[in-house]
Amino acid sequence: MILEISHSDAIDLLGRDQDDPKIKNLLNRLGVSFSDIKISDKDILNRSMEFKKLSLSINFEDIGQLKKIPLHDIGDAPYILEDLTFWGNEEGFSGRIDFPVTGLTFNSNFEEVVTKLGQPTKRFEDSTRPVAWLREGYKLVIQWTEDPRKIRNITYWLTDLEEKSKAFR
Repeated sequence: MILEISHSDAIDLLGRDQDDPKIKNLLNRLGVSFSDIKISDKDILNRSMEFKKLSLSINFEDIGQLKKIPLHDIGDAPYILEDLTFWGNEEGFSGRIDFPVTGLTFNSNFEEVVTKLGQPTKRFEDSTRPVAWLREGYKLVIQWTEDPRKIRNITYWLTDLEEKSKAFR
């Protein structure tokens, strides 16, 4: 099975809580319910899960980590989808997912990506060379492998819950 999530679908899912019908639909397509997604960091109480056969990982944060809420204890919910990572050329992942940006593949080089997405907002200097494009309400981060023609992963990150709510709802 190949999971298809488009660029616009990925953006639309960010910032939605675990009870949102679109999140429930995604989890159903992944074959899990929210209760299957366990706490992965006891300090911040986020919930994440990798789906290696589908080459996807998801991460939910408690809403209290994303915005100030009076009298809210972290872990009380709701949990908000904060990031979605599509894995291409990474050991242990199947690579059986379509690249979410039309016209690009996990074998696209840097120049091809810049032609499609425009100049990046930020380039990091570590060994995986992640490159970020900051957009309204989200950030797109792409990491290449040591081979500059192979994309390791692409992650959609929620950057501002309030801004996302205005921009995409």
